[in-house]
Amino acid sequence: VLAIRIPAVQQEYDEGVSIDLERNPHSHEHKISMVNLLQRVHTYTLSDAIAPPKDITAFPEVGHKESGSDLNPDEDIDIQRNKISSAILLRNYFNTQFIGLIEVGSIRKKMRCIFDSGSTNLWVNSIRCKTPGCRRHRQYNWKSSKTFRKVGLPVVVRFGSGVLRGIVNREIVYLKGLKIPKQEIIEVKHQSQNVLNRGHYDAIVGLGLPKMAAHGFNPLFDNIIDQKILKNNLFSFYFDREMMASKSKLIFGGVDHSLYEGKLQYHPVKCDTYWAIDIDNVMIGGKDIGICSGKEKCRGIIDSGTSFITGPSQMVRTLLTNVRVAKGCKNFNDLPPISFVINGIEYSLDPWEYVLTVKKDKKPDPVYEHSDLSQIGHCAGLIMPLNLPGKYENYWILGDLFMSKYYSVFDRDKKRIGLAQAKGVLKPKTAEPSGSGVNVQIPMMLNSTSGEGSLAVEEEPDYYGRAKHKAKDIHGMNFAALSSQDDDILGAPNQVEITEPELSREQENDELFKHVVKNIRR
Repeated sequence: VLAIRIPAVQQEYDEGVSIDLERNPHSHEHKISMVNLLQRVHTYTLSDAIAPPKDITAFPEVGHKESGSDLNPDEDIDIQRNKISSAILLRNYFNTQFIGLIEVGSIRKKMRCIFDSGSTNLWVNSIRCKTPGCRRHRQYNWKSSKTFRKVGLPVVVRFGSGVLRGIVNREIVYLKGLKIPKQEIIEVKHQSQNVLNRGHYDAIVGLGLPKMAAHGFNPLFDNIIDQKILKNNLFSFYFDREMMASKSKLIFGGVDHSLYEGKLQYHPVKCDTYWAIDIDNVMIGGKDIGICSGKEKCRGIIDSGTSFITGPSQMVRTLLTNVRVAKGCKNFNDLPPISFVINGIEYSLDPWEYVLTVKKDKKPDPVYEHSDLSQIGHCAGLIMPLNLPGKYENYWILGDLFMSKYYSVFDRDKKRIGLAQAKGVLKPKTAEPSGSGVNVQIPMMLNSTSGEGSLAVEEEPDYYGRAKHKAKDIHGMNFAALSSQDDDILGAPNQVEITEPELSREQENDELFKHVVKNIRR
């Protein structure tokens, strides 16, 4: 039975009118008659997920198709019940974080968050966490919420930027226009390294695939899907590159066609844990240099929680070795584009997008902005080595650097990702000569060139973020390490979850101590 509201009757009967309709009509004519009926009425559903809107909008008109039409009589007509799409504005923090808002608990505690397609769980900074990295952010207080329900299961997850430890409980979560009751959240009890330390966010909302969810609980987007309130079971990202502006968007249930150019190209998801698609080739200036095009097949995780781009260390070394840089990086505007070939389609990044220039006073320019050539001392590539474990060893992570150029659609029903060039991509901008103090964190393992050579990296960090060994200089280059002392504006440069057994607490502390000592010596 589908409950429908007829406007003419509404004044007399507040509860509306119910009409019995067959869910699976057998004939094409029967289907058309149902649609014609629904054209003349208003649809609604009473759900605890979302209150009935004040202005009930009419069902979209569907006309009768004559013979030869594209309406297949063998396909079921989708009768949508109050289905919506919801757009959340995201604030751009220096092109390294795109932050939105959620509300948690009966007190609707506002939490700034990263919407992360590279992880699955919903992490909330909690008063249970006493470390400095937690206490400098907003914290959720379960004691103040009437809708809190205890579950009490422990969780430990390693991200590319550190480790989070927490406890699973249930709460009500609000997004713009959406209400998700009894959502499993993970309250952070402890964080290490840089997961929360350096960001403008208090929560991580995982939008990854459900197989990675802690203890098999439903991720947030799956709970939204179960409520059957979206027009389509997909979400899409638009990352605008204007810093400190709130023009970026995350859209649940729809695609904004005004935000991209040309046609969306869809690529099948080839992994049951990550939003990963096949990469056929990685080219420099249209030239095949043997990355991903031979026996070593590659995949790319489209990850909104990673600021830049990462890849297997040897592949990244090969790639950046082929980017020939003049002394002082004077030729960065003339460097070749880097292209990721996905199902035969090239997705290119220009040098002003993948190169970060550093002034002679060692202060980096903002991402996508560059000082006058006379002020540039050296430069670095924003494509970094990260070795993921096991079967993911040939996986690249295409983060915000990639997604800010290409509007991205994540389609759960059809298990595919759509990509199209985003509108309004900013062209190269010359930074103010004074370099007024906008500082960007450069990840510790990212190296740069002060002499003539390439953008190749010096060290090969593994997925724990440690340097495995120091490689020899390439082509006689002298590498200048970039300082990360002014890195407070950048969150975690890599928020992808690592699906690998965890170290014990003691092992983790030992490894972290070794990592710190090594970098002090450096």
